[in-house]
Parts: sequence; C-alpha cells; structure tokens
Amino acid sequence: MREKKSRKKTKRILTALIITGLLVSFISVGLYFLSSVPVAELMGDPEAFDRGKLTADISRAVAERKDGFTVLYRDEEGLEEEFSELLGSLTKSRLEFSGIKRMSWKKVPFMGRALYDVRLEYGEADKADLGNALEYSKEAVLEQIFHMVLRRETKKELVFRNPGGTDEEEVISLVSSALKSRVEYRYLIAGCTHSCRVYDDYIVVVLDTEYYPDRADLEDIFEAKTQEEAYRYFLDRLKTGLETVVVKASAADIKKEDMNTVFVSAYYNDAEDIAVLINDINSKTYEDEQGDYIISYSLNIKDTETFLRLCGETREKLDGITLPDTGSRDLYARIFDYVTANCEYDYFLRDELLKEKFDSEEAMTSRGSYGALVKGKSICSGYAAAFKALCDRYGLPCMVITGKIEDTAHVWNAVLLDGIVSYVDCTFADTGDNPYQFYMMGNMTLRRAGYVPDKDQYIPEEFRKAGLSF
Repeated sequence: MREKKSRKKTKRILTALIITGLLVSFISVGLYFLSSVPVAELMGDPEAFDRGKLTADISRAVAERKDGFTVLYRDEEGLEEEFSELLGSLTKSRLEFSGIKRMSWKKVPFMGRALYDVRLEYGEADKADLGNALEYSKEAVLEQIFHMVLRRETKKELVFRNPGGTDEEEVISLVSSALKSRVEYRYLIAGCTHSCRVYDDYIVVVLDTEYYPDRADLEDIFEAKTQEEAYRYFLDRLKTGLETVVVKASAADIKKEDMNTVFVSAYYNDAEDIAVLINDINSKTYEDEQGDYIISYSLNIKDTETFLRLCGETREKLDGITLPDTGSRDLYARIFDYVTANCEYDYFLRDELLKEKFDSEEAMTSRGSYGALVKGKSICSGYAAAFKALCDRYGLPCMVITGKIEDTAHVWNAVLLDGIVSYVDCTFADTGDNPYQFYMMGNMTLRRAGYVPDKDQYIPEEFRKAGLSF
C-alpha cells in the first residue's frame, strides 16, 4: 500500500516538473522574441521553408539597413541544413550583400516550430554606390587606388563586379602590382596591407594604408617635361630656403643627374631668396619600373632663425636701392657700378675657404648676396649673387656662372643685351686696375682671359636661344 502511494507521489512530481519546464520554455522564448515580433505572429501558424521568400526577406532587410529580422518555420527534417546553406550561398553570390561584414543566425525550436533570429552586421561599403560598382579589371583597380591615394584614405574597401573566372590569388597579385605602378605611391605610402574576398558576382578589396605625414600631396607634386620647366619651378618654389621642393619626371624626358644639375643651378641663381649660401643640399630619389622618378630637395640649414634673419635683411637692403631706369644698357652699367663701389673683396674668407673651412660663420654669412649687399664684404660668389639679385629686381636677364680661372674656382655673370650674350665679372673689376675690362666681355675676351665655365650647370632657355653653351 505504502509502495503504491510512493509511486503516485513520484509521478505527480515528474508531471509538475514537465509542466514547469514547458512554462519556462514558453516564457523564455516569449521574452526573447517579444521585442522583435508580435505575439500573434509567434502564436500563428508556422510557414514551410521557402528559399525564394527568405531571399526576398534578406534583400529587403539589407536595403533598409536593418540589424536583423526573425522568421517562423515548421521544424521539419533538414530545415537547419537548408537554412544554413541558403544564407551561406547568398553572401557569396549577391552583389547587394557585399556590404555585409557578418551574417549570423540562431535557431530556437519549440512545439514543432523553429524560430530563426537573423542578425546582420555591416562593413564600410556604401549600399547606395554598389549598383555603380566598376567591373573588375586592371584599369578599374588602378583607377580606384589612385583616388584612394589622392584622398589619403587610410582604410578603404573597394567593391567590383566580378566578370567571372577570377580568384583571390589573381586579385592580390594585381593590387600589389597596382600599389607599385606609380612612383608617387612609393613616395607617399609608408606601408599598405591588403586582403580580398572573391564571390560569384562581386569582389571586395580591403586596404589599410599608412602615409608619410610630411610628404607633399599627390596633386601638389609638380611634373616637369623639360629642364626649363623644372628650373622655373625651382626658382618659384624657393621662397625662404626652408621648403622641401618635390618634382616628378620621366628619365626619358630628363635624366636624374640632369635634374640635380638644374636644381643646383636654380639654387645659385635665386640670389635674393637664398642670400646665404649653404653647402649641404639634401635630396632623396624614388623610382618605378617605368623610368619615372620623384626627387625631393631641401637645404640642410642648421640655424634657420639666423638664416631667415639674414635673408630678410638682404631683401630690406634691396628694397632701399633705387637706380634710375633709363633702359637696359644703362641699368646693367649702374648695377655693375653699384656692386663694385659698395663691396670689397674678403681675402680672409678666401683663405678660409682655401683651407676648406666651409662651416665657419664667416663662410656662411659672406659668400652670398647678403655678404656683398649688407656686410659690404664678400668673395666672387657674393659679387655675382649681388649683381644677379639687382638684375632680377629690374627685370634684366642675368645668370650666375660657376667655373674656374687659372685652375681656381671662380663665379661670374652672363647677361643678355639686344640678343647678344656678354659677361660681367664684378670681382676682378673691383680688385683690378681697369674695372671696365671685366664688363660686357665677349666670348673671345672670356676665353683669352682663361675663364672656363663648369659644364654641369643649367643654361636657361633665353640664354641658350642666344647661343650660350658650355
């Protein structure tokens, strides 16, 4: 009797536990889904799995940029496999899903039903632009990477339509090649990691790019086709001497060694802006396989504050010099007279330089136009720079020429009057007995006097047209 009562009691306990479990399940499921779907939908008739309808539901959710949605199915055999297979294939075959970074789903079965909660997480792709995605090709990849670098975008996701027959290895190889295709990228990009995902209908390329912070922007890199273009660009860019000047060219147009010659010539001929000559010029070259190159130039100025002050004093001095403008012929003569009358030769500086003491304060301050115009004391480079600076102020054609006389380094000027090239040497005019012997010298006089110009210096176009050559 007691044993029968014990069995009934145990049965009642088990029944209560089962009912409690069912209630807990209903409550848990209800709480989980109540915020996302109506109760009536949960309690309604479940649907049979329909691939077309589920595809449409996902497309609609993506178009509306929803975080997710829920669907209720009859929990039939094979449902989980069909559901997973369809969602997996959709993310690999439909262009409008390319912006989905991650798609996940959770199944909660109860009472012969299956509730699926589908969650959508989006990447950086702009859904509105996907319909305008370019078809994958070498040209399309090159174009997109160019615009990326132009804007200095660090994290970029590129989406292309897949024409078919493309694998990840091919895409990675093309992107790697594209990043090396322009010399500007070697100049601007410090590092770039990239990966890709290839699907049936589209390709996604993800790039993480780091740029050098102190480099010129892509659109600001000047491309020179001729040495004259480069020369004029250098003269225009050297305003304070502190600039980093960047130029691009093709070796087919200008050889790298010729570009270096052009920059040095521009540096010596920018006599007002670079009033203090600096011996140390920094340059760095970047090249690609096509023969294009970029060179950045800068002056290694140790004391920038003093340099700027001395150049500023030179400008003020030039502002205060007023010469009667009675025509080019008279102006050349007046400038020649002014320089020789207001500067004396610095024999101490000459001896210092002969001892190769280029870094002394005297060498820094006296070799350029500052020495001749402000200090009133210099050597040949200062005389020639002062003459050039004054000619520039009055718009007179003039260039600084470096070379030798009797195997000693020397600097003088060339001028252009009535289409004829003549030469002026203010240094020897000031230190000799017959000043005008060294004014407006012709080619024959120059050669007889032993002047030998350096061959590795650039001759501006107007002088070349007048027949000047070295």
